[in-house]
Amino acid sequence: MLSPAVVRRELASVTDLAAAVRVADRVPALAVVGKEYGRDKAELMIKAYLFDLEDYFDFDKKMNEAQLDFIASRMLDKYYGLTTADIHVIFGQLKSGVCEFYGRIHPDAVLREVERYWEERCAAFAEQSYYGSVSDKGGNITSKHAAEELARLEKKFRG
Repeated sequence: MLSPAVVRRELASVTDLAAAVRVADRVPALAVVGKEYGRDKAELMIKAYLFDLEDYFDFDKKMNEAQLDFIASRMLDKYYGLTTADIHVIFGQLKSGVCEFYGRIHPDAVLREVERYWEERCAAFAEQSYYGSVSDKGGNITSKHAAEELARLEKKFRG
């Protein structure tokens, strides 16, 4: 397991999904953080991002403990495959205004952004997997691999 200092260094340049994908194999997923440090520490990590988000916007009305617990628990239960880099990107996007909070941070708005990011991330990894399947060892798409993949797909769809 990486130390928090190493993870922090890895995250310094992570600002978008593409960067999060590039470092995904070097930073832990939420499930790993929970397993290695305990669920309470994994929830605390998410809550730290939530506190930072609240401090950033400086709204008078803050989320209560139940709301913070709900967001952290939901993220660990449903999005356990997200890495610490993904969490870093999500909260960076929330700070940049991807959604309106209207004077306070709403748990449903945060979780909608997490879901949107999750879907985008899954699509990016699926695309990466596909291109990996039709590429040579150097990452170049070859006509041989592409032809084999097209034949396989054609056979699959024609039955």
